[in-house]
Amino acid sequence: MEHDSGSDAIVPENGASGLGKPNKDWSEQRRVLWKSHASKLQEADKAMYIALHDELEDPKSVHWARYYRHQHRHPNDLIQLASQAGHSWHSAQNGERRHGFLEETSSLAQEPSTKLCDQSVRQHHGYFNVAKGEKASDSKHDSKSYFYWLFEARKSPGTAPLILWLQGGPGCSSMAAVLNENGPCTVDSKGEATQPNQFGWNENANLMFIDQPAGVGFSTGTKDEMDKSEAEVSDDMYHFLQEMMKAHPEYHKNDLYIFGESFAGHYVPAAAHRIFTGNQEARPDLEYIALRGFGIGNGLTDPEIQYQSYPEMAFKPPEGIPPAVSLKVYEEMKEALPLCTEAIRNCKEDAAACKQAMLNCNIALLTPVTDTGVNVYDLRKKCLRPPGHCYHTANIGTYLNSHRVKTTLKVKQAWTECNSAAHQNLMGDWLKNYERHIPTMLKNGHTALIYAGDADYMCNWLGNQKWTQAMKWHGQKGYLKAPDLTWKVNGEVRGTVRHSDGLTFVRIHDAGHMVPRDAPGASLAMLQQYLAHQTLIVEA
Repeated sequence: MEHDSGSDAIVPENGASGLGKPNKDWSEQRRVLWKSHASKLQEADKAMYIALHDELEDPKSVHWARYYRHQHRHPNDLIQLASQAGHSWHSAQNGERRHGFLEETSSLAQEPSTKLCDQSVRQHHGYFNVAKGEKASDSKHDSKSYFYWLFEARKSPGTAPLILWLQGGPGCSSMAAVLNENGPCTVDSKGEATQPNQFGWNENANLMFIDQPAGVGFSTGTKDEMDKSEAEVSDDMYHFLQEMMKAHPEYHKNDLYIFGESFAGHYVPAAAHRIFTGNQEARPDLEYIALRGFGIGNGLTDPEIQYQSYPEMAFKPPEGIPPAVSLKVYEEMKEALPLCTEAIRNCKEDAAACKQAMLNCNIALLTPVTDTGVNVYDLRKKCLRPPGHCYHTANIGTYLNSHRVKTTLKVKQAWTECNSAAHQNLMGDWLKNYERHIPTMLKNGHTALIYAGDADYMCNWLGNQKWTQAMKWHGQKGYLKAPDLTWKVNGEVRGTVRHSDGLTFVRIHDAGHMVPRDAPGASLAMLQQYLAHQTLIVEA
């Protein structure tokens, strides 16, 4: 079933679809549901709370019809959602019409032989295909196809939250995180076999990885259709989730969180905000997505503030780590800061100046450290192949490009860790500020977890701490007054935590840019505490 937002009629709710005549007892059904859900919604999604409250007595309420589908309130919910596969929208890039639909490549039988990485859980993988036009048949070829891989939670998948993981780069594959960070398994040094990861984030959450932007990893994209802005990336992720909820309504009722690291300091706020605004649209053809929070690990979110931390981090790293630069270089880096800051501000006013500003700032503030041969993602180590290839990842490529894996996943192209074209397309976005999306989401009741391994230089903990403190939001005064408390895991000090009114910042000791890889136990404990308590547990 296809819809056009310009022609959709708002019709009375009836079962899952909202089509047909209203049930005679619809008002009483709503009141019962409202009584049990109102308090949680008022805390977790104020905009939806207000919409449902204001339309409680409106039999034609689109918001109520969408919320009913989200809650599976009628027996035909699953059938209705599945029958509405595929939908259309206007591209954020050029306004042209696009049609998106899910192409599942996982086996319905779910036999062990059809599973990779973690055979103990149910898996889903496939593509979200995007074509030009009103429907798939309008275009002979998909403009772009996003590859996804979902691992159900090892415990209680029916009620566990759903986490969408977005890798950084920009232009690097989330499949690297599956096998080298927070996924259910790790791959051996030869790339021949995997071992279970006891600290995989799917322990208590349904965990979904997606290769984005288009063209990254197993995802495909024509040159003209590859993403060139965060608006386009976040729009595609929103529409992907729309189709995921229709194809797999078993996750539709669950809370959703968006997580990512590095350049995902851009992706995560943009994607989460797109969901936040999409939930407020009164379109009967779109699903309500139960966004409850988001997390950013060692992210680049507010460059103007974060770049100012580079000299201090280079010369005064955490205890036990030697300075990466000399006093003379440190002073030179500080002298370069005003020009870099001015360039970042100019970028806000003139998009054409952004790429050159990024290059100039990086030469002044990143190159002095990379030139030493140190690993900018972990100041405790040397870079394997300076300046940017600091880790051994050939085993990941060997595994993902093996015949068995490609055949099982039914992928459309060979896997590469990062795509240079996708990277270049978003260079103009590097210095943009995405902290700006966060205050309205916090005010709406969504929670945020900002965490950083303190051995990282590239997106270091100092810069992340500073932007969370500088952010103007309704809880800023309380957050600035909140203490930095010692955070322990199993009695061992693993870092510090500050929390107030939905915002949590964690500095994690003995970890670099990839916290789940460097501190897997602490990483999983952090996630589980955040999901359960919306903050972290501080032991007495």
